[in-house]
Amino acid sequence: MVRICLRDDERCRNNDEELFCYLLMRFYRNSLVESRADGLAIPLRYLKYLPAETDVARWRQKFQASGEFLATDPEVIKKRQQKEEKFRSELGYNPELRKV
Repeated sequence: MVRICLRDDERCRNNDEELFCYLLMRFYRNSLVESRADGLAIPLRYLKYLPAETDVARWRQKFQASGEFLATDPEVIKKRQQKEEKFRSELGYNPELRKV
């Protein structure tokens, strides 16, 4: 399901919230109900049947780490690269080795 969302809508590649909402609208629309306050809502009784937002984000990360459905927004790309470099630096990886 995540693969389909990433393939069909580029916005999902750049934003995990967008991806999660798109996934819900596309595959779980019947689980959503109208809400006067927020438009659409998820009843509590359906939460256990829906994928966790963190799981959806993790699948996006896995696809993108393997080179599929990469982010398209230059700002998002830059921020993710900086985050990865900081993470690698904190773990003691040499960033120069990554560039080879």
